[in-house]
Amino acid sequence: MRQARMEARLSQDAAAERVRVTRQAVGQWESGATAISAVQVGLLGALYGVSADWLIFGLRTVPVDEGACKDCSRSHSIMRMVLERHVAPVAAPAVPAVP
Repeated sequence: MRQARMEARLSQDAAAERVRVTRQAVGQWESGATAISAVQVGLLGALYGVSADWLIFGLRTVPVDEGACKDCSRSHSIMRMVLERHVAPVAAPAVPAVP
């Protein structure tokens, strides 16, 4: 989980704010000290741009073409609804210019 968060260029504080938990909760999930719920895995996966498999098992998966499967498209729509309701909107951090 820590690797995915770092690749997304987010601090524990920023990730915690987006999914409305404490920084300590994010740290405990990353260290394995406490269990994370399936909803929280989904929220963090969407925030970090990775799958639940990657967060839990370290397995990268190929993105699904939403047009290829009605059920896949439906599940993406459901996840969007969950994200809209549960993830606090925060402006994306500015990406520093490369010299």
